[in-house]
Amino acid sequence: MQKETIRQKKIGELIQNELASVFIKIGPEIYPNVMFTIMKVRMSQDLSFAKAYVSVFPVKNQTKVIEAIKKAKKRIKIILSTNLKNQLRRMPEISFFLDDSNEYYDKIDKILKGNTNNPIK
Repeated sequence: MQKETIRQKKIGELIQNELASVFIKIGPEIYPNVMFTIMKVRMSQDLSFAKAYVSVFPVKNQTKVIEAIKKAKKRIKIILSTNLKNQLRRMPEISFFLDDSNEYYDKIDKILKGNTNNPIK
């Protein structure tokens, strides 16, 4: 796997910030009573594709929330491209994925806390 270039990182961060503001505006319409967090946006080398990793709170019904986001993808892309028309020449195709890193960290934390009574020998 190749390392991200500086340009990929900058455009990824730009899209991440704009996606966050889009979800603040239309998030309640996409799925009410849910808080969205855009954890990371990874860009392809040619900057034509973006993978947006979304964290959802509360945790229940995460797959339904991601499906609702995918249904609203066209609307999200239109708003995003309008907001970024002066920064980007072409709007990349965006795919949304569930970010489960918080669950992973929670599992590790529980394992470590469970082993604090048993010192490592």
